[in-house]
Amino acid sequence: MKQIEIKYPLSKDDIEKLNALFDAGKAQSDELPEYWISGEDYNEGESYCYSCAEKKIKELKKKKRRGEWIISGGYRIDSDSTPFCETCGCLLDACLTDEGAEEEIDHFTTYGFDQMSADDCRAMWEVINVLSWEPYEGEENTYNDLHLLGHRILSMIEMGVRWAQL
Repeated sequence: MKQIEIKYPLSKDDIEKLNALFDAGKAQSDELPEYWISGEDYNEGESYCYSCAEKKIKELKKKKRRGEWIISGGYRIDSDSTPFCETCGCLLDACLTDEGAEEEIDHFTTYGFDQMSADDCRAMWEVINVLSWEPYEGEENTYNDLHLLGHRILSMIEMGVRWAQL
């Protein structure tokens, strides 16, 4: 197997520090199961928490007296992005795909990372859960971006900066 070269590899100690940070965020995060609505003329692509899905069905029944809608889901599905409830904006539980993990890396690189945010740490926990820290052939850029992001997060912590656009 071909050895993949990472330009800015993290040390084992650095990886352990980051994993501890991300694990703590995951433990503190309050994600809810993801649900969606199925039925006549309704976009199943919208995600909801259960409470908001129930409210949406009541709203649909008021608008259209005929028709049947059901709430589906409640279990973890693969997702290309971190899902949030369409109505209340709460964080929903899903398993990121490789593409979703890459999107999260791009998001934090572009918009910043807050190491005090359980949601940010949980999102990075998901990234590591999908990709791990070890690169595989064909994904050199993703792993270089991941390790560079890890260095930036550690630098922010060492400088005492809570949030920074990276």
